[in-house]
Amino acid sequence: GDTDSVRGALKRMEYAGIAPNIATYSTLVKVLCDAGNMDAARATIQEMKAVHIPPNVVTYTTLIKGLCDRHDMAGAYALVEEMEQSGVSPNIVTYNTLIKGLCNQGDTEGAVAMLQGMKGT
Repeated sequence: GDTDSVRGALKRMEYAGIAPNIATYSTLVKVLCDAGNMDAARATIQEMKAVHIPPNVVTYTTLIKGLCDRHDMAGAYALVEEMEQSGVSPNIVTYNTLIKGLCNQGDTEGAVAMLQGMKGT
C-alpha cells in the first residue's frame, strides 16, 4: 500500500545518496497515520531522533492528529508531553487538533477547559 511505497521511496533516496529531511519524515508520519499504522508512525519519530533530525511541531501534530482520530487522547496527551520535553512547543494547530479530538470523543467539557486554558482564563 501507500506505506510500503513511501518506505520504498525513502530507501531509494538513501541508496541514491539523498538524505531524508524533516519534510520527508513528516510526510512518512502522515502516510502511516492515514493508514492507521500508529506504531510505525511513533517508531518514525524515534528514528528521526536517532538520526539527528528532530521532529518539529508539524511532525508531532501530525501524529497527535492520528492519535486523536483513533480516540487515543491519552496517547495524544503523552505525545504533547514528549514534544514539550523535546523543546518543541505546541502551536495553535496542535491545540485545535486536541480540541477537535475531544469534541469528536464527546468530551465537550475537556474541549472547553482546553480552550479556556489557551486563553489563560
